[in-house]
Amino acid sequence: MALLAWVLTQERGRVPEEDEAFGLDVAQVTKLQVSRKDKPGIIVEKRGDDWYLAKPITGLADTDEVERMVKAVAELKPRGSRDDVDLTSEDFALAKPDLTATLTYGGTKTAAVSLGGETPVGSDRYAKIAGRDRLYIVGSSLRTTLWKEPEKLREKKLAKFEKEDVTRLTLQHDQTRVACVKRGGDEESPTWRITEPLDARGDEWNIKQLVDKIKDLKAEDFLEEKKSDEDLGLHKPQVRLSLDLKGGRKLTISLGKQSKRRVGDQDEEKEILFARSSERQEVLLVKADVLEKLKKSLFDLRDKSVAQLDRDDVKRITVERREGMSFSVQRRPAGWRVERPQHVDAKQSAVDDLLWDIEDLDAKKFVTEEAKREELRDYGLVVPDAAITVELSGRDEPVKIYIGHKTTEGDYYCMTNQSPQVVTISDFLIKDLPEDIEDLKKGAADITPESPFEDEG
Repeated sequence: MALLAWVLTQERGRVPEEDEAFGLDVAQVTKLQVSRKDKPGIIVEKRGDDWYLAKPITGLADTDEVERMVKAVAELKPRGSRDDVDLTSEDFALAKPDLTATLTYGGTKTAAVSLGGETPVGSDRYAKIAGRDRLYIVGSSLRTTLWKEPEKLREKKLAKFEKEDVTRLTLQHDQTRVACVKRGGDEESPTWRITEPLDARGDEWNIKQLVDKIKDLKAEDFLEEKKSDEDLGLHKPQVRLSLDLKGGRKLTISLGKQSKRRVGDQDEEKEILFARSSERQEVLLVKADVLEKLKKSLFDLRDKSVAQLDRDDVKRITVERREGMSFSVQRRPAGWRVERPQHVDAKQSAVDDLLWDIEDLDAKKFVTEEAKREELRDYGLVVPDAAITVELSGRDEPVKIYIGHKTTEGDYYCMTNQSPQVVTISDFLIKDLPEDIEDLKKGAADITPESPFEDEG
């Protein structure tokens, strides 16, 4: 029995149940044809891993929807059957069936079921199976599953891919071209890096969000009339997204002109964009509001963190200022300790604010990738207004943050010893720097009172 089950599983993909009419596996089926009374017939064919509509319209089909139909026939379990019955009797309405579904499998083999009228019970239908002289009773749900309008079988997702398979992303719009490559890290936490128009760390969150938005793009409807790419704006798209995927697969998505059209089941008038995937011939109509969600700039996709560090690794912070208090605090087993200008215990909340500010310090603008000395002088970074030295566990070289002049927008010029680039930062770090030792040292209100029950058993 075990050997028989193994053979059946290897050859047919699954072991059919005893009362199935055909005992087929969905994976065996390569074609589904549905003939409907007084309605256009439907043909879907499998190409590779995908299903395609071949009649009455052509295009990529919704795999889940098609396989649901295929499975309904392949694993059909009749509720009953009778021999010695005239199948042409008007009582069964099988002479001119309401619907016939035919599966093609194993090359040229076929399996077909035809549905007639409802039984007196009403929840069942009469049916006949090609090649068998027997009347069958099947659930009415079979007709519901198989009677689909071809438009409902179209794949509405613009592109089908797994997010984890994306290894490179190129975004083009207006005068912008940004290329991002997945490097290092692991499958769960890969590292994205920008390679065009410069080499820089990528903003992990924003790049992943962009990939998510591409994967989630869905059609509101499909363009039925014939239009040239020039008419649709697809010869020079507003946005072009190119994905490199594992296995050498390449995918390009183009978004063309905007138009107002009546689309969807509700026949609502909406602003749409003409869209196309390099893997499909159809033109899809997508919501126009996706345009701004996809039009990301280099700044959007670039990592904006100024200092690369983890606040839990910080063991000492030293702040030197031209104006205001200079100080140093050190992490000790019992908590933070002010080393200068006085030796006192530090207020935990004040140090925490400073740690969060340093770890979360982001560039508001990238001023220059590599400033010349005269430029540094203009930015106030030759002799900075403030210098913050952060010593870290496990690192020999500390991170140094230099803060220069205030900009006309109220931000500050900033650079670090980790990079020659100059950025601007908001004023929150400067504002959180303690101005007086009283702002930094632990006071009576910061001391946790001892429990009166501490020594009780």
